[in-house]
Amino acid sequence: MRGKTKTIHNCPGIKTVEELPTPWNFDGSSTKQASGDNSEVFLKPVKVVTDPFRGSPHVLVMCETYQDLNLTIPNRTNMRFFAKKIFDAKLDEDPWFGIEQE
Repeated sequence: MRGKTKTIHNCPGIKTVEELPTPWNFDGSSTKQASGDNSEVFLKPVKVVTDPFRGSPHVLVMCETYQDLNLTIPNRTNMRFFAKKIFDAKLDEDPWFGIEQE
């Protein structure tokens, strides 16, 4: 998991990803998410939540990472994209998930 901070002025009350400017990007070579000769990684906002530390109107935005400006080729480290394809295949099921960090 990585973090990137972006400050957007004069945008009070953002509630949905559609209200956010896209795409965002970062240099992925320093995080080993891209090679040095093609280091740009693009961020696609997928979820907006109220910042639990600063409260409203501040928000946190969860993003997926992509290799291309059109946001069609997921980055190899974009595990959410690949997991969502599996989860969405069985929407009628009640899956159980476990996460472990060591």
